[in-house]
Amino acid sequence: MKQTTRSLAVLFLLLSPAVWAQALPEAVTLHKEMVVTANPLATAAGAEVLKQGGTAADAMVAVQAVLGLVEPQSSGLGGGAFVVYHDARSGKTTTYDAREKAPAAATEDRFQGLGFTTAWQSGLS
Repeated sequence: MKQTTRSLAVLFLLLSPAVWAQALPEAVTLHKEMVVTANPLATAAGAEVLKQGGTAADAMVAVQAVLGLVEPQSSGLGGGAFVVYHDARSGKTTTYDAREKAPAAATEDRFQGLGFTTAWQSGLS
């Protein structure tokens, strides 16, 4: 009985992530536009905005809104960004470098010896 219970518990633990799994959208093919993100759900949101006639700036807002939900550790307030925006009317391409910067007093050995979790979650980074 104990062996059966233990086996069922292990089986349940192994299969439980499948309950929460979701299918990611297939790659989206666009003919005049391009949307590239770190997450396929965000890419699909940006592509949908463009398909509905939105501008690249509109798509960028949709993409960022989704990225803030699906990977809040990497996107949103306090996160970094690098954006390339091309205005077709003026022909001007603008880049925005909003990547995070280290404090002036930070040293290259600041995280050595802390271990990954402490360096990542302690507020030092």
